[in-house]
Amino acid sequence: MTAAGAKPISFFHAVDWSIVFSKDHGRDINVEKMCDVGALLIEFFDLLGFAFKPVRNDVAGNLKKIRNSFEAEPNERRTIGELLQRESDTKADKKDPSGTIGLLWFKRALEYIYKLLTLIYESRDRVEDFGTSELSVKAYDCTLRHRHGWFMRKTFNLVSSASPYRSKLIEKLAYGNVELPHSQIYAAMEPFLDGMRSFVENMDSLLISFGVETPIGAATAEAAADEDAAAADTAAA
Repeated sequence: MTAAGAKPISFFHAVDWSIVFSKDHGRDINVEKMCDVGALLIEFFDLLGFAFKPVRNDVAGNLKKIRNSFEAEPNERRTIGELLQRESDTKADKKDPSGTIGLLWFKRALEYIYKLLTLIYESRDRVEDFGTSELSVKAYDCTLRHRHGWFMRKTFNLVSSASPYRSKLIEKLAYGNVELPHSQIYAAMEPFLDGMRSFVENMDSLLISFGVETPIGAATAEAAADEDAAAADTAAA
């Protein structure tokens, strides 16, 4: 973790995942700390380039829903579990812009970021440079694609085509420090991904336990059924 006031040497040094877990509630997640970390994570879409600005704004909007819900009753909504329970009790959970809806889509965006960064990390031994659009599409196909309708799928694929080359993205993740060895960036990426995986898995479990999220396997089946129906409609037209 970077000392207070000092600029972190990379995107991966800026986030401390350990602060988000509530000390008094097991593996539940502190909402206020999560929002602080979320504000840092939004920066990732800035690093991907201007084409990702609509995605960045959408994620920022979901984070704002979460923070607004927390600030409405900070003592009753200290953790994700408490926030979900409170909004469920007051029948506010299904209404956008609820904190529950914000949490759902914020978590889904994090799944995409996690998968994309994992794919980049796994490509660290590739010698030649390459456009990360292929990795962005693959990450999307594994995560958000199953949650989106046809139009959003096409839109995201178009956005992904503007993804930067790996070397440029690594440079951006190092905050422009071209002297920082790529090996050092990848070394920092590994513990970052470990912490992020634990965080996202805990969020996912909480959302599923409250009946807010659909497990990815079921979502995949639903998406496939939607695609079959759309194909049938097109053929009949």
